[in-house]
Amino acid sequence: MENVGGALRGMYRDTLFDAENRLVFDSGWISNTIVVNGRVLLAAFMKRDQNASGIYCMKAGMGLETWGSNPKQPAASLTDLVTPYKNKVLIDPDTDISYLDGKNNKTDQPTHRLEVRVVLGKDFPEKGKTSELREFGLFGRFDKDLRMINCVRHPPIQKAASETLLRLVRLIF
Repeated sequence: MENVGGALRGMYRDTLFDAENRLVFDSGWISNTIVVNGRVLLAAFMKRDQNASGIYCMKAGMGLETWGSNPKQPAASLTDLVTPYKNKVLIDPDTDISYLDGKNNKTDQPTHRLEVRVVLGKDFPEKGKTSELREFGLFGRFDKDLRMINCVRHPPIQKAASETLLRLVRLIF
């Protein structure tokens, strides 16, 4: 089979800010894994399946301590995070998702590139607690079920309740 436009891929960047909005951490751009269910959702959208909806939420998880500082990336068959926090961040398609042009500038015109902006704000994921974050995933919905689109595992990020983590995810189709 011919591959005309390249592979479906994703990348993310985390920036962590303290309570005074000073930059504490910047991961730079790192690749993530597009999982099989993400491809299934894309096929359902293309078919105009009435049960499929777009990017719905982001889950964050504490992962496993045994992953250490260089965790193995998840298998494409993964369907959920290993140890997700209870709270998730809902994604508003009008304010949190943008089309990007070839130079990564936001544009109103549909393109083959999306950027999802997710803010894990004060007291997320747990009120008044410092949380360890080692994994995250974007999820769409099929019927009422959440379906994972992409996943990443990374070295632990210590996020204090007063801090804000800005996570940008780019998906290239």
